[in-house]
Amino acid sequence: MGSMTTWTRLEPRTRSESLPAIAARVADPLWMVARQWQSGELDGSDTASPVRVRLGWDASPISRWAAGAAGGTGVGSVYPPGAPVESLVDAVPATVGLRDRVRAGRQFLRMLGPELAARYGAGFREVFALGAMSANDRDNSDEAGLRWSAVFAGRGIDGAALRAVLGPAEAPVLPPEPVPEPDDEPALKAAAAAFARWWDREFPMSQGAWTPRRLAAPFRLGASMAAGPMTLTAAEHRGGRVDWHTFQVSAGGPLAAGDPASLPAAVTCLPTQMTYPGMPAARWWQFENAAVDFGRIEAAPDDLGRLLLAEFALVYGNDFFVVPLSVPAGSLCRVLHLEVDTCFGDKLTVPSASSHDRLTKSRRWRMFHCDEGIPDGGAGEGLLVMPPSAVEPMQGPEVEDVLITRDEMANLAWAIERRIRGPLGTPVERREVEHARRLRSKQEKSTESVLRYRLSTTVPDSWLPLIPVLGGSLELQGLTAPQGQLLAGTPRFQLDAAELTRTGRRVTAHARRARSADGSVRVWWGWQVRPGRGESSSGLRHDDLTHESPPRPNP
Repeated sequence: MGSMTTWTRLEPRTRSESLPAIAARVADPLWMVARQWQSGELDGSDTASPVRVRLGWDASPISRWAAGAAGGTGVGSVYPPGAPVESLVDAVPATVGLRDRVRAGRQFLRMLGPELAARYGAGFREVFALGAMSANDRDNSDEAGLRWSAVFAGRGIDGAALRAVLGPAEAPVLPPEPVPEPDDEPALKAAAAAFARWWDREFPMSQGAWTPRRLAAPFRLGASMAAGPMTLTAAEHRGGRVDWHTFQVSAGGPLAAGDPASLPAAVTCLPTQMTYPGMPAARWWQFENAAVDFGRIEAAPDDLGRLLLAEFALVYGNDFFVVPLSVPAGSLCRVLHLEVDTCFGDKLTVPSASSHDRLTKSRRWRMFHCDEGIPDGGAGEGLLVMPPSAVEPMQGPEVEDVLITRDEMANLAWAIERRIRGPLGTPVERREVEHARRLRSKQEKSTESVLRYRLSTTVPDSWLPLIPVLGGSLELQGLTAPQGQLLAGTPRFQLDAAELTRTGRRVTAHARRARSADGSVRVWWGWQVRPGRGESSSGLRHDDLTHESPPRPNP
């Protein structure tokens, strides 16, 4: 059965003369002129709008890099296209643990194939057998490392020893033993070459710009621009992301002096007015978006930064226009000229904001503007640095943690190894290792105490003293040898005394993984330096007299 639905829509309309407040009367021209005068619209010098912009720029790719902050005379190395700069400057040789050695040996057997592994696997296990742990490794290993050593010692193939014998991956040399059959030698060489390439990719031995004496990785980048070669110097890079504020710029230098210079480019386009959320509306009777309310900003009288931001957003926001310019990553860009045509037919040349500083001989900090290490007449004027940094790199856990701190009571500085890479290759807490070692060598003590004199008290083995030496350095000394890669990587670790601030330094080692611009994967080990936790107290005392229970041997 059909039906019909009808309704009546109610629309409110204001007809009463008693509600003039909601009406927008424009019948009084004098009132409108007074309102314009009150809002400052009559103070404008002109109302011209830009209709065309001609922009010229010079974008040059970074072509060279070199380790060290200054003083180098070489041309450096060719920068790999698309490679993250952190993978070059932060890289340190990888530490190969017991687990990695066994894994590499199994990888070599898989590359041999079933037939060759059945004929030569036993011979490789005998010649390149994984050795037992040394006494020092046993003392600094956890229980997992001791169990691994007991299982694989003499049974697994030591991949590190095998790789050391093969030589270059392009032309590997087979070991003298096991002796291959003439028909199997080409296949064995192919497997050895594949294993050498796999090892070099998994455990890179590249050395970046890390300098243990300064706890930093100073480096330089070079690019050849139209005006001449430019050098970017990062003297205080201590790990982490590399960005524009890392560098100081200077003209010239030997890095990119011989590289071909880039060619300037130009574009003509229509500018677009800059917009942002909460921007004041251009029309008088248009209401702004209530999601952003600059009128409700809470700021103290001395909070000048927030007040200046609000003033800029409310007063000068509509004075800026945007001209898009795509700058490739890993390059230096400089705007050469900017010409604007207005709707009145005027042609204006817009100078660089930094040129005002050069004319007034003043130096002010600017966002995205690299500082000039040596005044050279405006080498960094208008220069935009787009370093080839790693985008959201993956970072592994801390495998080594060293705290370098002052001890005013003992008049010493200490390098405290809190975490190291154990023989297994996994992180090991030194405090736990020392506690387990004491438990293994624990002896029963008698209940009788004696009065014992000690020339000085002892500190944990992980606390390594740094003694001042000639030349303004702190040198690692003492009877206990360091176990971590940071302190044991040099014949005797030295640190510039100026690098040890009152807050101390904390140095950690991480594994990092990132993709290059071409999609390839980059893996590297690197250090990161952060502020410490202040001064520490070791409890070291001299001329100590205390009650002590003498040890009694176990029955």
